[in-house]
Amino acid sequence: IERQRTEKRTQRIKRRFQTIFEKAPLGIAHIDLSNETFLDLNPKYASITGRTIDELMQLRQSELIHPDDADAYADDMLFLKKHTPDNQKICRRIVHAEGSTIWVEMTFAPFEVIHEAQIHYVCLMEDVTEHKRMLANLRDLTLHLQNVREDESIRIGREVHDVIGGNLAAIKLELDWLSRKITDNTLNERIRLLHQLTGEAINTVRRAAE
Repeated sequence: IERQRTEKRTQRIKRRFQTIFEKAPLGIAHIDLSNETFLDLNPKYASITGRTIDELMQLRQSELIHPDDADAYADDMLFLKKHTPDNQKICRRIVHAEGSTIWVEMTFAPFEVIHEAQIHYVCLMEDVTEHKRMLANLRDLTLHLQNVREDESIRIGREVHDVIGGNLAAIKLELDWLSRKITDNTLNERIRLLHQLTGEAINTVRRAAE
């Protein structure tokens, strides 16, 4: 009786895990890391890649990887085999069945150790293409805003140099003229002070406009 109860409980647990496996919003694959073949995978995993479960069972995961990421992915797998981390997350491009390129985030975790040279991993896969696209758009927007700010700073600098600098230069010339026309020492002293301050203002405007 106890054995029957245990078997029933085990069957309920298996059904629960099978339901979670099949209905999970993430792609899940059970992989033999020694040859990178699929042992099992859920419908979401197949949906992300654009292939059927039967088609994927005839492939290795490395065959899904975009050629430009093939070397990096090979290094990822070598790292997993050598160090056997409890949790390893990587982000690579794969080729969809329709030919398009999508970004996926894959999380690898040891699932079952057959022997030292054969370790089964579970791979959780999520399509992050839209997230990558949004980040790229954000980078482009940030760069555009930075260029706009730089262009605006240059424009303002030129206006400051041309308008304010020109006006200050004209004031300085007028002060020169006044200093030659006015003989009163007290007034000349004030004019020389204004002349000096105007010159310093012109230098400041030049530095700000550079």
